Amino acid sequence: MKIMEGVEYLLVKENKTMYMKVIAIDGGPRKAGSTTTLVSHILKGAEKKGAETEIISLYDLDYSGCRGCLYCKSHNSCKQDDDMNIVYDKIWDADVILFATPVYFAQMTGQLKNCLDRLYALIDAEYVSRLSAGKKFGVVVTQGDESAPFCETIKSTIEFTMEFLGIESCGSINANGVHEAADLLRMTDLLAKAEAFGEKAVS
Repeated sequence: MKIMEGVEYLLVKENKTMYMKVIAIDGGPRKAGSTTTLVSHILKGAEKKGAETEIISLYDLDYSGCRGCLYCKSHNSCKQDDDMNIVYDKIWDADVILFATPVYFAQMTGQLKNCLDRLYALIDAEYVSRLSAGKKFGVVVTQGDESAPFCETIKSTIEFTMEFLGIESCGSINANGVHEAADLLRMTDLLAKAEAFGEKAVS
């Protein structure tokens, strides 16, 4: 897959019906788990504002981590031809990108970290983002611990990556003390907050 140049991308967008598109890159392994459940409520809020939404489950994709070969710095693509091409295409077309993960051993899941590392291909040799301006990102984290600061650590890592890509933050939301979706579903105030977060992200 060739990573589209910014000008070409804008021309493609001009020929489309303009609407907000929100994607959630879900690094959790359980499709009915707490992370995906929280994401679903955020997207529900975005849909109320007329946005098109989609969840991309990284556990459904087959891809490797970055090899550090720097091929992407002299080419407009990553040398690895795998399912990260799907993620690249979705990011190009999205207005808002949510990065979601449960906490595993005090960090994001390996699937999400490998995905973030591979986004290095979206930065050119001068360390300028190949993406068009105006995109926003959000961070969604769930954890079983009720008080540990792991959510903030993960958020900081994602924010650092997004700064290189020139993508502005629309905020973050996290759920502490959730081991499964049933725990989250009892947190009605948080679920309402999640929907409001989704509405605000596309406003």
